[in-house]
Amino acid sequence: MTKKHLQLDLKFSAIDHSADYAALSGAKRLRRLYSDLRQEGIKSVHYDWHWKRIEPEPGNYNRVQLARYKMAKDQMKKAGLEPPAIILSNPPRWAVRLYKKDKEKFFTAYKKYIEEVRKYLETDFDFKIEKIQILNELNNFVYNPIAAEDLPKLCRITRKVFFEYNPDIKLAASMLVGNLTPAFRLGIRIDSYLKKFEKIKDNFDIISLNYFPGLWYWPIREAGWKYKSWFGQLGKLQEVFRIVSGWGFDYELGEVGFPTNGFWGNEEKQVRFYESFFDALRPMLEDLKNNGARLPCEICFFEASDEEPENCFGKIIGKNFSPEYNFGLFRSDGKRKLILQETPDPPGEKTVLKSRLGNILNRFKSKGN
Repeated sequence: MTKKHLQLDLKFSAIDHSADYAALSGAKRLRRLYSDLRQEGIKSVHYDWHWKRIEPEPGNYNRVQLARYKMAKDQMKKAGLEPPAIILSNPPRWAVRLYKKDKEKFFTAYKKYIEEVRKYLETDFDFKIEKIQILNELNNFVYNPIAAEDLPKLCRITRKVFFEYNPDIKLAASMLVGNLTPAFRLGIRIDSYLKKFEKIKDNFDIISLNYFPGLWYWPIREAGWKYKSWFGQLGKLQEVFRIVSGWGFDYELGEVGFPTNGFWGNEEKQVRFYESFFDALRPMLEDLKNNGARLPCEICFFEASDEEPENCFGKIIGKNFSPEYNFGLFRSDGKRKLILQETPDPPGEKTVLKSRLGNILNRFKSKGN
């Protein structure tokens, strides 16, 4: 009897923050970037409409930034991508202070902010947003100051504001599967947060889980101090997938990636990261499926292009220290990193995608067939 192999029908997407930076948001550059992503099998982009950038001061809306976000969406359409997912993230400091002082005024301010976002999306109903993520990494204090019990109200406001634009809008909640932020009291362990979140989960439609083995998750228990083997240690991710899949929701691997900034990593290590990660991910998914668990519907790369540090200090730490820079598949100048450079076909074989990432994903999707 022939064994049936798991057929993986996963969508691949990528985070992109190019529209946050004037130097990276030219229409020609963005269209080339998004066209190149499409050639690599990326179907859509997720990107932030940062509250702190849109409304740095109460009532003072940055129309230039809003126009850049809209223009990025236009270029995705021209490049042939599917409609993006937008992330309503990063409340400005004044809004965080308002939340702590007067929640009702905070909710009113949030509503005004997303009404501005909707205005800039309403210019194109033929390329309609279908998914909105509420805030970013709900269990990470660095990005989210909002308590779990207040998230349902944010969801209700968002659905109401976007109802006429798209009554079938899907709301996503993202969480970090990590152990460093709790260790430094910068967040809540995913296990603990899931217990809180389960009480309010029905306010959302999609669960997005971010996982960075070797960076924000150190699998010391699983692999000891053998750093090279950390990239393929997915035990914690499998544990969380198993819990979330039991809720009956669509869920996704919302962010996965590795930096090439010189201190934390380089382009060769980024290639090894993706090789190890995807080689370990397939048997993990097979095990979930064999045990009756629902599989994720999407995998999102963090991120499409390197970001541009915004000050001299950022330029220094971006190249030498900070792990948050240089996750891109592309460099900020548009050049392909090693992960996207072409490789020769193996003897006797012919691949559709010739980049290293393309070969990794082909092997991931078809292994065993």
